[in-house]
Amino acid sequence: MSSLLMRFIRIFLALIAAVLFGTFALVFLSFLAGDTLASGAFHFMNALADAPDPIEVMLVTFKAFGKFITLLLLGPILLTALIGELLKIRAGLWYITGTAILSGIIPWLMRAQLSEPTAGEFRVAAYLAIVGGIIGFVYWVLAGKKS
Repeated sequence: MSSLLMRFIRIFLALIAAVLFGTFALVFLSFLAGDTLASGAFHFMNALADAPDPIEVMLVTFKAFGKFITLLLLGPILLTALIGELLKIRAGLWYITGTAILSGIIPWLMRAQLSEPTAGEFRVAAYLAIVGGIIGFVYWVLAGKKS
């Protein structure tokens, strides 16, 4: 196979692995801190138990979770990887910090309120920045380091 095709396959598999690691890291951080996702999982189980049609609740929840993963976990690494590939940047610092910064600022970009941010919003942004750094590191190890 050509080296370009092999590079494309490596990038694709690295993106998938990085987002999976990021998802696990986000769930782990959330349960460790006893925040957001842990309470969300508890409310999800209660909604399933109380719903007249639990399948519909599951479908809506998984669709929303898929959008969440795409926007907050896949989006930043895609942008960082695209810029890194176009500019032929192979430094791990680029992928780790670029993805961490993009992941951390997404909640602020989506925020429509002009009021002071709460401590919970800062905590979520910090979680996402940490997870973004993990995603960037995994991507760099699998796709960026060897090129």
